[in-house]
Amino acid sequence: MKALLSLLSRLAGSGLAMVSATPVTQQVYLKSSNSGTSDAFGSAMAISGDTLVIGAPNEGSGSTGVNGNSNSESALQSGAAYVFVRNGGTWTQQAYLKASNTGAYDSFGWSVAISGDTIVVGAHLEDSDSMGVNGSGSNNDAANSGAAYVFQRSGTVWTQQAFLKASNAGAGDLFGAAVAVSGDTVVVGANRESSNASGVNGNGANDLSYSSGAAYVFHRTGSAWTQQAYLKASDTAAWSEFGSAVSVHGDRVVAGAPLADGHRGAVHVFSRSGANWSHQARLTASNSAPDARFGGAVAVSGGTIAVGARGEASGVLGNPANTSAPDAGAAYVFQFGAGVWAEQAYLKASNPGAGDAFGKSLSLDGDALVVGAPGEDSAATGVDGNQASNSASGSGAAYVFSRSVAQWYQAGYLKASNTEAGDEFGGAVAVSGDTVAAGAARESSAGRGVNASQTGNGALNSGAAYGFVIPPPDAPEIAVEPSAASALTDGAGQVSYAPAATGVATRRTLTIRNTGSGPLVVTGHAMAGANPGSFWLDAGVLPLGILPGAAATLDVHFQGMSAGNHGATLQLMSNDADESPFDIALAASAVGGETLYPSWAAAAGLAGPAAAQEAVPFHDGVANLLKYAFNLGGSGPDLRTLNQGGGLAGLPVFSVAGSGAQTVFRVEYLRRKGSGLVYTPKISSSLAGGSFVPMSGTVTVTDLGSQWERVRLDQPRNPAIHPRGFGIVEVTPP
Repeated sequence: MKALLSLLSRLAGSGLAMVSATPVTQQVYLKSSNSGTSDAFGSAMAISGDTLVIGAPNEGSGSTGVNGNSNSESALQSGAAYVFVRNGGTWTQQAYLKASNTGAYDSFGWSVAISGDTIVVGAHLEDSDSMGVNGSGSNNDAANSGAAYVFQRSGTVWTQQAFLKASNAGAGDLFGAAVAVSGDTVVVGANRESSNASGVNGNGANDLSYSSGAAYVFHRTGSAWTQQAYLKASDTAAWSEFGSAVSVHGDRVVAGAPLADGHRGAVHVFSRSGANWSHQARLTASNSAPDARFGGAVAVSGGTIAVGARGEASGVLGNPANTSAPDAGAAYVFQFGAGVWAEQAYLKASNPGAGDAFGKSLSLDGDALVVGAPGEDSAATGVDGNQASNSASGSGAAYVFSRSVAQWYQAGYLKASNTEAGDEFGGAVAVSGDTVAAGAARESSAGRGVNASQTGNGALNSGAAYGFVIPPPDAPEIAVEPSAASALTDGAGQVSYAPAATGVATRRTLTIRNTGSGPLVVTGHAMAGANPGSFWLDAGVLPLGILPGAAATLDVHFQGMSAGNHGATLQLMSNDADESPFDIALAASAVGGETLYPSWAAAAGLAGPAAAQEAVPFHDGVANLLKYAFNLGGSGPDLRTLNQGGGLAGLPVFSVAGSGAQTVFRVEYLRRKGSGLVYTPKISSSLAGGSFVPMSGTVTVTDLGSQWERVRLDQPRNPAIHPRGFGIVEVTPP
């Protein structure tokens, strides 16, 4: 995806980086053809290809069926749904849908779903006492039992195909609070259903577990619908409201129970084999907490499930344990593999704030996820505006995320083109392919139809919807650079290791840079060649996600257990299509510790007494050892002191940091990598012989390239007890 904003989930860092690329763009602004005050158009929406269905649960006409008289206001809050289609880049309204038994306050359009030429509309406050499929629906003897309606398109003509009721319909069950459809399968949630059954097809005839909730699966054969399954949570409990959100894809159904377990929430996964359904898994958040309402929104696409938790309280990116922002909200992604579901990502808005309700709505299609935050407060308009402003309370926002090789990135920050406080943009969202839609049920312009005037507030809470187009993914490009060197060429570059003592590990740091315009993910690696066992990467450093223009580092370690030359080829796998794997030759040598110093001395042109490790006075052996151990240059005086906190050469430097009981005695020195030399910092309260003892404390190592590293050791030392201190760094040759 383009317009990348932040690196989330398992990727390193809690900060945000704005990356310039071709952004998501708004394509259309939609109003209903009979837009009226308080209609709440945009409360629910769903999209499939070029067809978008939008619910307006408070619309008040008394018409029934398809394309009736929309100007009647004889059935207040009976509700309606509107079908829009796109041809090229042009959107038009194709149908105006009403229930076959329209009744005041039924809230038809409270929930909507679409799959190809099939639309399902929920009316959770419908009142008839009929049960099953295509009952009469003519009475009001079971208040708020709820219903769902199936519409089918032939060509451009929509007709109602089925009127669905629960097999155990009861007053107050709210059947139709959530709906979902995939092909010939429809799922309807009834979050106030009250039986104490659990699992699949239990006894739903009682009311012993109030508002435990249920979901119902219907299947179509030809044009006939039948109820296939009655689903309950595996741990049915009163007030859990299982079925508040439902989703279906193929043979998999997901149902949310956001009030389960003290409003922590849970999600239940069911799978179908033939015509038989079974409970597969119960999912919870990795940072489950009271009032998070995990499961208030759910979506499934293939082997991926997304879950919203509008009440999650973390206000710090990358820190799920933080609870500084009540109701900021979060979203979670789970992936199915090896027979189990595992959390793949924990997603937050790039600008989390208390009350934003990020995760109240969400929609998933393959590697694209859109999450709504209707309580977000910025006054920005359009795409990728200023997120820091909080001057439009409750204006709302939506966030587009993209997955690349199991890593999720925020790819767009969406606002209405006519942002105003209280509009609640993002209260409903939908994504299909390259199209994202977001609803703002409290938007108040008086316009009607497609791309009407967005100005003014002449129809309070009439509602609106906004359509956006996601550009095609950009391409990542991997570049590999050894420290302080130019980029390597795939298959032709080499990283060399200086001679190291046998059995002593050393390392080289590679910079991995993304010079492309899409997110780069280094997914894994392999070692090949003559001595692959002599080289390794640290465990857990891959996969590694890198934004366009950014870089990350990889440490490649070498340890030769036998003297001689060692070689291998490091292969880095990534989502760079033309350079995966990226091959890097590794060349190293190992020398016995007893010969390492002499080999260095010989390479430096030293001979005779000057090259001896233990030189008598007036020879250069000690000075040469110091040069070798501490990077003392030969062009200046030998006795140079390392700069505190920096410098690339010099003898160790000692200093005091802190004060009082918090005082530390600090030594800083350079250390040659892989030399076999033993460095031992020591401390004494006097200069008496034998009084120096090894220091202990906190050690910090800073990499300085292929040959050197800087070491800092801080040892607590209270001056009230030890008023003076003397330090040395003892170097023992191999």
